[in-house]
Amino acid sequence: TSRTPSPDVRSEFLSGVPYAMPNIKPISDLRSYTAVLDEVAQGSPVFLTKNGRGRYVIQDISDYERYEAEKTLLAQLDYGKRVADERGTLTTEQARGVLSERFAPESYVELAWSPAVVDDLEAAVRDIDLLLEGCRLKSFPATKT
Repeated sequence: TSRTPSPDVRSEFLSGVPYAMPNIKPISDLRSYTAVLDEVAQGSPVFLTKNGRGRYVIQDISDYERYEAEKTLLAQLDYGKRVADERGTLTTEQARGVLSERFAPESYVELAWSPAVVDDLEAAVRDIDLLLEGCRLKSFPATKT
């Protein structure tokens, strides 16, 4: 029989941080704010209540930065999906063609780039080519031609 994992297992799996009971304190505990701040740790924020209801969160700066980065990434992914839905997508071959034209070796010479830069760009194009090859998933939106 299938069993739903306990909340602590799900939380640890989703966040990558071991689950800990939430640290909830009344806002009046801020009279001794250093004690409250000492309880804040990475992955372990302190929740402050006012009149018995959640009102504020004090969290480690690295947790906040991670949250902001995740929020930005999700917004960019959503933007990319909306643009793909509106404008369509390229097939792997079309993307290769665009990259080949844009990063053709003869354009490097015109710009007088050093051989090391040219090598780096050619390696990047190869990496993108491999990435595009690996992205042939059924979950991608249908291409518009």
